[in-house]
Amino acid sequence: LGICRGMQVINAALGGTLYQDIYAQKDTPSIKHSQDLERSFPSHKVELAEGSLLARILNVKAVAVNSFHHQAVKDAAPGFRVSATASDGVIEAIESTEYKSIIGVQWHPECFILNQDKCMMPLFGWLVREAGSFQKAKKLHERLLILDTHCDTPMFFDQHIRFHARDPKIKVDLHKMTEGRQDATIMVAYLEQKERTDEALLAATAKADRLLNEIEEMVAMNCTAVDIAYSPNDLYRLKREGKKAIMLGIENGYAIGKDLSRVAHFRKRGVVYMTLCHNGNNDICGSARYNEENLGVTPFGEQVIQEMNRLGMMVDLSHSGERTFYETLDISSQPVVCSHSSSRALCDHPRNLTDEQLRAIAR
Repeated sequence: LGICRGMQVINAALGGTLYQDIYAQKDTPSIKHSQDLERSFPSHKVELAEGSLLARILNVKAVAVNSFHHQAVKDAAPGFRVSATASDGVIEAIESTEYKSIIGVQWHPECFILNQDKCMMPLFGWLVREAGSFQKAKKLHERLLILDTHCDTPMFFDQHIRFHARDPKIKVDLHKMTEGRQDATIMVAYLEQKERTDEALLAATAKADRLLNEIEEMVAMNCTAVDIAYSPNDLYRLKREGKKAIMLGIENGYAIGKDLSRVAHFRKRGVVYMTLCHNGNNDICGSARYNEENLGVTPFGEQVIQEMNRLGMMVDLSHSGERTFYETLDISSQPVVCSHSSSRALCDHPRNLTDEQLRAIAR
């Protein structure tokens, strides 16, 4: 909770802008923002943005506030919204739009209780509850190994991303992993499904190797904070050492083309799982998308699944069509995963799983 200058500091630190003097830089305010009244008394009202967290906390559309400032937020920082304004347009409150427990208010809510006015107490009640929830979450993360099972950061390597810093282009970087107390992630070499000519298949294999190389290079550049995990023991060791762990994956069996030996090649590189397909059929199986022929697992695909079982590479059925899904369960001697699939009952999309599919995985 940022109060008065605290809100301004939050906004500036996270990329927003400020008025250094609202009287000199903004159209002349119609409200006196440095009141003569005691701090425990309000001097003007602010309108709360409909649907804002602040409006839900205070359970009002407008609230009377005190005012002691000549600086103010000009533009809310990225990832924040304006949640309260004065009648002259001065921003009076901001809040996170990224599901983070951050609110900033321009007034001094702590002063009202000095006049036996409890109107701001819900704001402090919210802060205490959020702090308690965060404490519980931290303890849970300390006790458990927290894993993101599918990360597409390598898709952005050609955009010169910065894994070591907070990079707005990607959802997972070292800063965000630390902030979210995430221990490990599986970064994948993603391959768009293209032609299945010999030339295209060789290019797909080469791209998978290149992306895996680039993941390894990225890790080497940040070796004091992150390392590659090749086994469960590595995961727990890195957590004890205070390092983040990255595992390697492949999204789309297109990477192996029609060459079964490439399963062993990628397993030796440390790949822990491979999705059999992506959006579109390949030589292994039929996809959940663009599968008009209702293709299931091909004879070659059956060999691939058995080889993955033999080598200890997990079969990932994300993006697989339903026929492929059930045929794979019959073929595989090992449990399968769906690293980034949701429930179709919650989100009706062809590549999400029906309740029956979810139960089948559990069995």
